[in-house]
Amino acid sequence: MRIGTKGTAALAGTLMLTATAGAAEVTLNAVTGLPGPTPVAQVFLQYVERVNEAGKGVVQINYMGGPEVMPPARQAASLERGLIDILSTPASFYAGSVREVDALLAVNKPMSEVREAGGIELIGDIWEEQINARVLGWFDSSVRFNLYLSRMPEVTDEGLDLSGFQLFTTNTYRDFQEALGATPVAIEVGEIMTALDSGVIEGYGWPDYGLVALGFGRHTAVRIDPKFYAGNVPALINADTWESLPQDARDILTEEAIRWEADAVAFIQEFKDTEEQALIEGGMEILTLEGDAADSYLQTAYDLLWERIEGSGSPHVEALRDALFDPMR
Repeated sequence: MRIGTKGTAALAGTLMLTATAGAAEVTLNAVTGLPGPTPVAQVFLQYVERVNEAGKGVVQINYMGGPEVMPPARQAASLERGLIDILSTPASFYAGSVREVDALLAVNKPMSEVREAGGIELIGDIWEEQINARVLGWFDSSVRFNLYLSRMPEVTDEGLDLSGFQLFTTNTYRDFQEALGATPVAIEVGEIMTALDSGVIEGYGWPDYGLVALGFGRHTAVRIDPKFYAGNVPALINADTWESLPQDARDILTEEAIRWEADAVAFIQEFKDTEEQALIEGGMEILTLEGDAADSYLQTAYDLLWERIEGSGSPHVEALRDALFDPMR
């Protein structure tokens, strides 16, 4: 079931925690970094639906909307200040506020193992120090990333060569794209279609789902495989809001998060399969690197990622590596 904005409220004033008069039920206001109809936001909104069903009379989540109600660049700061209670947005959107965000891209363990290893608590502790937020759940860790191009690139004996390509970028991809010879172009997500239409960019990095809803498909001629990195959209809650919640509300939010972390894998895979079929039917080709070219591609991606993580100056690098990453996988 696709979920839209429920009871959108004006963003004036404080939106911390509201309670129905004379009742114990509390309402938490939530915002997403991407528009509600996009698959990335829908993954979070399925969690909202589950909480609202299980939490009747105890806790409800009011989805206010996405970028149309609050610009993504302001969302993390608004969460920190308590202007919103819950935020689900790519961690790269607030990379300037939390120096460890790149560690999320390295996860390759199932969420059940991450939780068992204390990873969710660890991330919550780190995030609370920097943006006053705890982690409710991490629902998209099964997502992977690809590079998508509007024309076929060259593959040499040394591997993929993207010289001459200008690609939409974020902190997630910039150094990787540069290492492959491309020129990264930093623009807002809402400007990607215009840039593709005009030829300002000839491709982009993106998760392995969510392209069709944003209209990128008509400019996507090639997907580069293998996939790399992992989904980095944990659902966050303002730490002060979390502390103020009654225990039964916390229990519902946590129990539904754990259930949805497991169930979301199949939900996301269905999106992936449907979109891949639509893109291929629309003319997209999959360029699968093999052998040394594939090894070099992935080695470059992950070497650069860990260089960023280790260069962040964080004292938590090894703890994050142990909690999130299994080098044997």
